[in-house]
Amino acid sequence: MARKFRGRHIGPRAQDFSDALGLGSDDRSIAILDADGVAPAAIQALFELVTEKDRRIETLDERLSKLEASSSKQRVSNRTIRSLYEAKSRTSLKGVSRSVKSGR
Repeated sequence: MARKFRGRHIGPRAQDFSDALGLGSDDRSIAILDADGVAPAAIQALFELVTEKDRRIETLDERLSKLEASSSKQRVSNRTIRSLYEAKSRTSLKGVSRSVKSGR
């Protein structure tokens, strides 16, 4: 007689488990040994994936910091150039204004 399970359960279906991993003697049941072996392997694979992503994030953070610093320097340079240009323009306009007043 088959046992009836009461309540809700979560877990892979035996066919999906067999298809995905090629484990077990059939696709109608999951041996506890297989399930217990897959869990640590999955955890290790996820750990490696997260570690790889952490390295990538660190690299991107470093690149972003360098770009932000470069951008900041560029803004300072642009402000300096703008200030020099505006000062030169004011000086040139004063000279034009004097020339117009003197009739040259």
